[in-house]
Amino acid sequence: MDEPAASMEDVGGQEDITTVDLMGSSSLMEDSRALEIGGGPREDEQQITQNTTVTMGAETIGTISQTSGSVENEVPDEEVVHKAGQNLVTPEVGMTFQSEEKAYEMYNTYAGKVGFSIRKSKAKRHQDKSICQKYIVCSSQGHRENATSQKDITRTDCDARVQFSISREGIWTVQKVVLEHNHYLASPNKLHKMRSQRQVIEADKKLIGQIREAGMKPAQVYEFMKEFYGGEDKTPFAKMDCNNEIGRERRQYLEVNDAQTLSEYLRNKQLQDPTFFYAFQVDKEDGRIANFFWADGQSIMDYKCFGDAVSFDTTFQTNKFEMPFAPILGTNHHKQTIIFGCALLFNETIESFVWLFETFLTAMSGKHPSTIFTDQDAAMEAAIAYAFPNTSHRLCLWHICLNAAKHLSHVIHASDNKFLPDFKRCVYEDRSETYFIEKWHELLAKYNLENNSWMANLYALRAKWAAVYRDSFTADMNST
Repeated sequence: MDEPAASMEDVGGQEDITTVDLMGSSSLMEDSRALEIGGGPREDEQQITQNTTVTMGAETIGTISQTSGSVENEVPDEEVVHKAGQNLVTPEVGMTFQSEEKAYEMYNTYAGKVGFSIRKSKAKRHQDKSICQKYIVCSSQGHRENATSQKDITRTDCDARVQFSISREGIWTVQKVVLEHNHYLASPNKLHKMRSQRQVIEADKKLIGQIREAGMKPAQVYEFMKEFYGGEDKTPFAKMDCNNEIGRERRQYLEVNDAQTLSEYLRNKQLQDPTFFYAFQVDKEDGRIANFFWADGQSIMDYKCFGDAVSFDTTFQTNKFEMPFAPILGTNHHKQTIIFGCALLFNETIESFVWLFETFLTAMSGKHPSTIFTDQDAAMEAAIAYAFPNTSHRLCLWHICLNAAKHLSHVIHASDNKFLPDFKRCVYEDRSETYFIEKWHELLAKYNLENNSWMANLYALRAKWAAVYRDSFTADMNST
């Protein structure tokens, strides 16, 4: 069925979203952002390229790249059985479908029953660029171009595939089928975690939307869903899928020209204040806003004088875009709070935080703070370790006491509200490490908390919050 006018076009070759390896370790970027998510079946996912534009005064500092068929054998809709159905439709030559979605659904349902994941691969096109042939293949087909990738083991040159021919009328006909695989198939309890089998059903989408409206942070949503389903192994989608769904809802508010409007506004600010600094990331494909940061001349001057201790918090999400507002704050010689810079972030991932901290250093001529206070967040901690390697990272005591009230409410009520004062005395104990450890164990024994997991985890992080371990200048700050 080859046509002389056709040419082969590879529309993708990667199964996983490409991430930026910031520290030479693939584990650092597990929470990387997926900015563009299309509806329906996925093509081979391609790297999302973003640009960072940095300007100060009237000068642009630079741009950083972030890097013809028959319907006689048509399969009725009711025969394309989902996982809950009883029948298994095996791909056969001659099957026809009214759309690409129906064709993909048939093969993906079969893959889910058998135990493998699929992806779209090569396409063959007419001279007018319309598709005349399409391959949907096993996800283990081929090899990655990057020979050093840690994920090469998922590619085994498997030849299992379904080849479709597409008529001018848009009818998809199965032209060739290869069912044999050269690798082990997934066990039934692992099927729902395979890429093409993962899905966020409509009920889960509504639940995610409701808990976001209630004020839950994006980083906490997936933890809630794991508890809702009874564990990560029972959750029918991955953390990345959950983050993508949150991003999709947020993009309902974002207009394509928002980046241009913002850019014009910031340029006008720069005309009023030549030392005004701003930088922003936009999605190169459609101009949607990703992250942006700004600092005026007074903030930059204040940081030169008082930038040894800073606090960073992302708990402010009152804007209609639901983008975390992240001010970087400090205190002056009158103990007054001052602003060193502000940012709006697309999400709270390591990549976003690293971009913000590195941009902040650019604005502040490379001066690193001696101490930075944040709440307890794994992505934030990893980004600080990378961007501020010589900065002491301290945890906000206000957030710790707030979490103590949440996790130990039963202890607080049983102790007639005596626990929190005892807890705070232990936190602020600064005479010696030995005395602190002694007071801590006395606290655990007094309130029968020796086996409490939250207290154990907090103790493991004691060097980041206990007063006795303070080893850098803090300007008497202890919270964000």
